[in-house]
Amino acid sequence: MTRVASQLFSWKRFWFPREAAANFDFEGYLLDPEDEYWRELQSELVDFESIASKSCLVLLGEPGIGKSEAIREQLNLQAEQLRGSPDKLLHIDLRSYGSEDRLCRELFEDKDFTEWANGTHRLYLFLDSLDECLLQIKTVVAILSDKLPHYPTERLNLRIACRAAEWPNMLEEVLGKLYSASDSNFGIYQLAPLRRVDVEEASSSSGIDPPAFLDAIRQVSAVPFAIKPVTLKFLLNTFAAENRLPQSQLELYEKGCRLLCEETNASRRTSGNVGQFTTNQRFVVAGRICHDAGQP
Repeated sequence: MTRVASQLFSWKRFWFPREAAANFDFEGYLLDPEDEYWRELQSELVDFESIASKSCLVLLGEPGIGKSEAIREQLNLQAEQLRGSPDKLLHIDLRSYGSEDRLCRELFEDKDFTEWANGTHRLYLFLDSLDECLLQIKTVVAILSDKLPHYPTERLNLRIACRAAEWPNMLEEVLGKLYSASDSNFGIYQLAPLRRVDVEEASSSSGIDPPAFLDAIRQVSAVPFAIKPVTLKFLLNTFAAENRLPQSQLELYEKGCRLLCEETNASRRTSGNVGQFTTNQRFVVAGRICHDAGQP
């Protein structure tokens, strides 16, 4: 049976302001903002096109939520939109940087960056994986905070992607001042989980009968895993191999929770930046936190 773990799906992803909250249906799927019935309840959810006009966007996401794929899709769309335009697109994936010198050289001395700084056109700058860069270059926030104000940010459309828990307050304050922290110029958005239709699309694309798959998810109350891409693929692979999900909810939740306790980011694993705890240690700590939270 073909595994689907590396397959990419044509989901339409949605974002919501960091200070807002997404709403879910009675099963736990994200309420679809494109559904006329739920649209009013999900007024805070927007597609990327709706916020693309903002000059500065901070794009946050929880581990395993599919942020990298969503950012990659927007990069491709932006490149298409700029085709034939004098404006330029510069993408820097910060995860591969381990020194201040290389970062400064390949960002601030990049040909497109210097031509923009000395020209009159607009630059669309995507800085991805800030959280990973922080593991290698402790001063990356200070570098960006010190240097960006010296450039014509009125012609800079800046997009910075980062894990939600690791987004630095210092950089937020600097960007807020540079872009006036107004709704029209500056926004901090978080990537929303998946809708029911997204899970149906993923199962269909994987050669799995959607009604059967969703019914199996319902039977073992696995929707919390289905709405995150990394654990959805775990469910798809399990169902594809066995034509069912584990009948024991305990077994399923143990496997799913262990996966969430793993570092699924390939570049973090390759570089050894996986934290000091093993997967088992994280699993035990998470269990203790849940146990303590349930105590009166």
